[in-house]
Amino acid sequence: MDTVVFGASKLGVGTIGYLKDRYNILYCIDNDENKWGTEISGIKIMGPGVLVNYKGEIIIASVYYWEISQQLHSLGVPDEKIYIAKRKKKDSNIYKYEILPLDSRRLETIGGDLAGFDLYHEEETASGNKKVLVFCSDYSSYTKQLVENMCSIYSDVEVSIITSDINTRDNISSKGLKHIYLYDTYTGLKTILGKLPVYDVMQLLWIEEPWAYFYSQIRKKCRRLNLNVGGSDFYRSKKSEREAKRRLIECADNVTAENQETVNAFLGYYGNGLASKMQVLPFGVEVLDYIKKVTSDKRQIRQKFGINNNKIIITCGHNSSTEHQHKKIIGELKKLPINIQQQVMCVFPMTYPSVNKDYISSVEKELESLEAESLVLKDFMDFEEMAEYALVSDIMVHVQTTDQLSSTMLEEMYAGSVVVAGSWLPYESLHNKGIFFLDISSVDNLSGILEEVIINIDRYKLKCRGNEALVYENSSWESVSGKWYNMWDI
Repeated sequence: MDTVVFGASKLGVGTIGYLKDRYNILYCIDNDENKWGTEISGIKIMGPGVLVNYKGEIIIASVYYWEISQQLHSLGVPDEKIYIAKRKKKDSNIYKYEILPLDSRRLETIGGDLAGFDLYHEEETASGNKKVLVFCSDYSSYTKQLVENMCSIYSDVEVSIITSDINTRDNISSKGLKHIYLYDTYTGLKTILGKLPVYDVMQLLWIEEPWAYFYSQIRKKCRRLNLNVGGSDFYRSKKSEREAKRRLIECADNVTAENQETVNAFLGYYGNGLASKMQVLPFGVEVLDYIKKVTSDKRQIRQKFGINNNKIIITCGHNSSTEHQHKKIIGELKKLPINIQQQVMCVFPMTYPSVNKDYISSVEKELESLEAESLVLKDFMDFEEMAEYALVSDIMVHVQTTDQLSSTMLEEMYAGSVVVAGSWLPYESLHNKGIFFLDISSVDNLSGILEEVIINIDRYKLKCRGNEALVYENSSWESVSGKWYNMWDI
């Protein structure tokens, strides 16, 4: 197929290299006159004037795709002829290029277009429903769970989403979901904010630095502005990033976090002047309800995952991030007496993010010298599989360098696992609620406490029996949805 690539920057170079063997690229277009007449991989760079009579497809390979699409419109190029090149990292040094229709990357809505949106919003406002706009950059299960549960539980809640992740549209299904606004550049975000009506509530699911530069536009587009501290957006932020977010935080009506420890740490940095607008507001953990519904025998579940039925199962972390300190955990497992190692199987769930393949391979290499049986889980698990796995796990080691409140840890607690967590993590409030788990002050102390738990596994399992009711009471969507509803009540 004949095509033209618009953009001779780094993205354009990569796109041409990726596509030149699959498409007949006639030429590359760029607005920079200094590039005209030069070549990329044998493809001549020309000015946009050559497109006046061009009738074929055009692939925009630029972060300024929105501005370029408007330029193409002025040249008479229709939307159906315009495509966007998107680069995604597959592995540490490998990139995949996707060619997407402009219609899926531009400012758009589900359920209508912008031409009729103002009228649509005005009509809906009269119904008395709560109009909530949720901000999220990348698709996450937190977004999905919040939107789907709130819309299903409360019939008077209508949620729209503004995001840079095109996958959001395919992953969230809810009758209460009205619109999804997609942006690919911050110029595109500015355009969207300029066109939006005023929402009852704007809910930011975490606090990203780039959003803070639009604090004024965001504030003007909502009656109530709620910010949620995600955890890494605070704990893993540099001072410069924290300061950049300050204006957005200060103009918010409410700032929430999942536990009191994070609230205290947040106020410790930004000042007690924010105390009146801060409160604890946890996300619900949907997998808890899936655990309730599991009917399979534990032996069957273990067989499904390739887990030895005769071993005590130790779950080490819950994803492939280096923050879980997998190699330090393995070092501690190696310190266990041989007879203790022979009683256990160490399972490392590393199902996401998939880009960490080199790190996963290095962890597998480390496991080769471990006397205990081991298993690395790399295939994606849905909620049903996560529920099943939680029920067959006996011990969970959770020693992330930073965390706010791990859903996976709560799932394991609910299912009866003995959790060993780092005392540096903000979990004191769980102890205060009566939830039983063990603390260690350093990963270097892990082997000693694991040996104690393995030898006395039945006694420690008995201590965990009360966790089921306590975790559900504090962390199920049934329990927390009312708090979110009140937060959205203006």
